[in-house]
Amino acid sequence: MAQVAQNPQLRARIEHALASLHREWQSIPELAAEWDEWDEHSRFVFALDWPICEDSLHQLREWAEQDALTPEQRAQYDELLELVARNRPVLARLLDAAG
Repeated sequence: MAQVAQNPQLRARIEHALASLHREWQSIPELAAEWDEWDEHSRFVFALDWPICEDSLHQLREWAEQDALTPEQRAQYDELLELVARNRPVLARLLDAAG
């Protein structure tokens, strides 16, 4: 484990990012099921806000590359990457439809 992982503030940021991204990516199938019920404005706002999640995922990737994750966090991160891989095609369709 890298020295930087011992920083309690960084550890809390990593934990928060892992939890929030897991929730967001896990919700994609349910969101897709409801997508046709959303109005155009709601779809646009979703598409506008989604890059925040992508930024958080990018930040997690950087921390992982720096070995800043604890073994438990690394396991959660690996699970998150699997979830992202499963749901990315669905998300892409939604974002394309949001135009």
